[in-house]
Amino acid sequence: MLIKMREMMRRDSRGFTLIELIVVMAILAILALIAIPRFRASTESAKIRAVDANHRTIVSAAQLYYAENNAWPANLNALTAANNGLLTASDLQNPPGANYNVSVDTNNNNKCTITATYGGKEWQWDSENGFTKRGATPTP
Repeated sequence: MLIKMREMMRRDSRGFTLIELIVVMAILAILALIAIPRFRASTESAKIRAVDANHRTIVSAAQLYYAENNAWPANLNALTAANNGLLTASDLQNPPGANYNVSVDTNNNNKCTITATYGGKEWQWDSENGFTKRGATPTP
């Protein structure tokens, strides 16, 4: 009797049935469907915060440039070439797809405008009004 029970246990304990494997795979698929969109949303949110931080860093570097040179930087290259310790070219490469621009309007009292765009959002600062847009959707 004991021998028969051992043979039955050995025969029945070979592994998981196909149904059990399908149920586990379905549960894993459902968990993945829930987790992946949340991960993507948090990744995009982190990229937007990085662009905001980079924009503020560029503004700080431009203000330091103005304090040292009594003139606004002509463009973004002038800021990175100034080697003032606050801005390097690598600061402007994260995240991919972000665009930063520094411009000076010589007809308007040398007004400096610094903009950043990423993912349909825009950040803007100018030397007269400060921050006027912080992650807003640009108007056409």
